[in-house]
Formats: sequence, structure tokens, C-alpha cells
Amino acid sequence: MCKIRPLATVLLLSLTAFSALAQTYKPAVEHQSLLNMRYYENNGGFLVEDLQLVFPPPNVGDPKLVVTDQSGAIVDTVPLRYERMEFPAFGRFRAASGHPGNLRVGRSGNFVMSVVADGQTITSMPFTLREENSADPFNPVKRFVRDGPWRDLGYFSVVPDDPNGEVRFSWWMSTSELPGGMKQGPVTLHLLVNGKEFAASRGPVVASTNDWYFFAHKQ
Repeated sequence: MCKIRPLATVLLLSLTAFSALAQTYKPAVEHQSLLNMRYYENNGGFLVEDLQLVFPPPNVGDPKLVVTDQSGAIVDTVPLRYERMEFPAFGRFRAASGHPGNLRVGRSGNFVMSVVADGQTITSMPFTLREENSADPFNPVKRFVRDGPWRDLGYFSVVPDDPNGEVRFSWWMSTSELPGGMKQGPVTLHLLVNGKEFAASRGPVVASTNDWYFFAHKQ
């Protein structure tokens, strides 16, 4: 068994009202949509499909997703288009019309992924890529292993105003976290309060991929 790691950050959004007279909140891209972008290990690239925006400003001009390297140089950029949603506290970004949405990095290093609009950074996320090559001359394989906030972030969620609603815990996991070089293994969740177990998952989930995989598990 593999113990679940402690949470480094928990993001909770509680929206009770939204009006023209309400307090103005700074816009932010929801981290789960950044962390769950489709990733291609073979070339170290991402695909922009649906990035969720919370508290969008009245006007969103010239949005784009930009990756910069450690020196601050731009590695690649994807132009975005903004789409309003029915509830005005939310919106979404998709790749601009005519753009496939591919974000190309394809090399080892430390990088920062940023969503920018009107020349201002809305949200940034650091990450790393490390190139790995197999030593098998009959089956040469190159892949880029990514790391970053996937290792540390997770969150609890419940259905609002439902006293009988189940608690759901969501997190990311890779087989690189398993002990002893295991290639896969069952993982159970244990919630501790003051050092004592308060709740546990009903059954295990199986970590089976070297890349970060998103899990959502009911308690």
C-alpha cells in the first residue's frame, strides 16, 4: 500500500452570489484545468482544450497561453479565444479559431506556463520536463517526464446544501511515487485528524502510469 501524501494546497471556491454590486475578485484560471491538459510524453507537448476562468473581467483582450523557460524566453504560445458561460462568475478559454491548440515544449528544463490577457498574467504554473531514453537498442524509446504541482495538489469537494452528500477527494498520482520501483500498486486514502484516522476510502485505486493521472474518489 502507498500512503497518500499530505496536501500542500487546497483550493476551495464558494460562490454564493454574483451581481454588479458585489465585491470585485481578481480573475484566475482554475488549476485543475491546467493540470489536466492533455499531455504527450513522446514529444513533451500539451493540448489546449478547455481552461476554466473564474471571475472573468468585463473585457478579455488578446488572451494566450505562454510557456517560458528559466531565462524568461518564450518557448511557445497558443492564442486563445474566450467564451462566456451561463453563470457570469465563470468563463472558459479554448484555442483560437484555426489553431490546433498544440503547445510545443519538447526539451528538458524548468518552465512556467502562464495565461495572459490584455498583457497581464492571470495565472502561472511552474513545471519541469526531463528527457528519458531507453537503453534497449532494439526498442529505442524517448519520452519527456513532467513534474510540478501534480505532486503536491489535491482537494476535497462536496455537493452544496446536501447534508447526506458524499465527500470526494481528487488528486494526481504517478507510479514514480510508489516505493521499491513498483510499476503499479493499490492506493488507499486515509484522513487523519490530530494524528488519528477519521475516515478512509472504501476501496483502493490502482496507480499504473508513469505520467500523472487524475483520480477522483468518493469517501
